[in-house]
Amino acid sequence: MPRSFFTDEPLNPYSFPMQPVTTTSQPPILAAPVDARLHAVIDEVVHRSVSEATTRSGYMRCADYAIVGAQVLTLLTGKVYRPFAGGEVMDFGGGNLYALCTTRERRRTARHLSHLARYHCWIEARHDDVGGRVRKEIVDFTLRHDETVANNLGMPFARAYQAYFWGWEDEHAVPAELHDHPVFAKQGPVWRWAERECTTLLRAYERERPGYFGRQVSRAIDLFADRVEGLG
Repeated sequence: MPRSFFTDEPLNPYSFPMQPVTTTSQPPILAAPVDARLHAVIDEVVHRSVSEATTRSGYMRCADYAIVGAQVLTLLTGKVYRPFAGGEVMDFGGGNLYALCTTRERRRTARHLSHLARYHCWIEARHDDVGGRVRKEIVDFTLRHDETVANNLGMPFARAYQAYFWGWEDEHAVPAELHDHPVFAKQGPVWRWAERECTTLLRAYERERPGYFGRQVSRAIDLFADRVEGLG
């Protein structure tokens, strides 16, 4: 999977392209899509905020990462970032793949996100591109936990450490040599796919706990401000 890299050069927060002033009382701080040099900073503050509010350093809390991360990115950029839920094919390296998905029956009968046995959550945003094309940006702050997942499944983990994925869906295609792998038999060669029922339950979970997520978002924004001020 491709990575996002954060350079070691000093950063000036005012050197990043800013969004045009909007009609809202709180104009966005950053332009969307976010400059790649800030990806690792935002990942760090979202992870720290989620870790402080949950157990096991955020392990098994993909919904929290997606909800908090989407709200943080929306606040920083003024662009709508949304949390999604559904299935995922996890790449443990060395051709070791694992499909994480919920059965159709369980999706239909679940009344709460916790009723879904196997699912994944991530963040998406759609951007207008040249020629009227729309590109989908994908953000997933949970890849730091993939090795733990592999260990718990008893599967080998051969991939280099990667804390998060942040990139374009059209640049994150499944390699041709993996297309015939059994994990892609049902949904085709894609790394993740949203399920309507799963996403509905995810957003219901977000609405049920506004204070819980609001505190995490505020914490992440405060941490971001501290980090960027220190890099200036």
